[in-house]
Amino acid sequence: MFTNKNIQLSDLFIHTKAGVDIEEAKNMQLNNFHLNVQETKPVVYILNSSAIYFNKFEFNKNTQLLLDIQGNRTKNIVLKNTSLQNAVQQLKAGFGASENANQLN
Repeated sequence: MFTNKNIQLSDLFIHTKAGVDIEEAKNMQLNNFHLNVQETKPVVYILNSSAIYFNKFEFNKNTQLLLDIQGNRTKNIVLKNTSLQNAVQQLKAGFGASENANQLN
């Protein structure tokens, strides 16, 4: 059985059509994470997850939406050492998720 708790990934380069989908995760760390996606709305979708840390996260220039966070259990999403200037829109929250419960650089 796969659990999505206490995961740490480092030095990743992912090239894909669609972005990353993180659901029902807790205590996830992504370090030195390079994500190149064709569809940039959103680059990362997070649903009912907490304590998700991105450190040195690089993504496409002209990204339409970087983070789409959903669900009332989504909180403590942190981006550190990440330039957000490539994102037209950095964060969208809905379905009970709060933009204020997250930390972007």
